[in-house]
Amino acid sequence: MRRNRWLVVVLALAAPAMLFAAGGVESPTATGPGFNATGLPIAKSPVTLTMMTNAVAMTPDHNTLPMFIDLEERTNVHVEWEQVRSGWNEKKSLVLASGDLPDAFFGMLTVSDTDILTNLPFFVPLNDLIAKYGPH
Repeated sequence: MRRNRWLVVVLALAAPAMLFAAGGVESPTATGPGFNATGLPIAKSPVTLTMMTNAVAMTPDHNTLPMFIDLEERTNVHVEWEQVRSGWNEKKSLVLASGDLPDAFFGMLTVSDTDILTNLPFFVPLNDLIAKYGPH
C-alpha cells in the first residue's frame, strides 16, 4: 500500500511535465503517443524530470534510495534530484526569481502559499490530473 502512495506522487508529478517538449525533443503527452494512461510504465520511452527538495544533513541521497530506483524502473520516469541541504529559503527565492525552475518541488513545506501566489504563472494545478490518473 505504501508503494502505491509513492507511485501516485510520481504519477502526479510526472503528468504535467509530460505535457511539454523539453529541449526540442518530443516528450510523451497525456493525450499523445508514448503516455500510458492506464498502467505501467507511465511512459513508453524514458522521461527525465527535475525535482528540488529541502533536505537536512542526514537525509539520504534520493538518487540511491531503493524506493525511487524501483519507481524509476517501473514507471520509466527518471528523476534528477536537487537536494538543498542548507539555505533553502534563499535557494528557493533565487530559483523562483530566475524562472529557471525544476519540474517539481518535492516534499511538504517546500513551497509556501505566498510563494505560489506571488509566482502563480509558474505553478500548475494538479487536481484534474490526480483525479484522472491517480488510482488512489
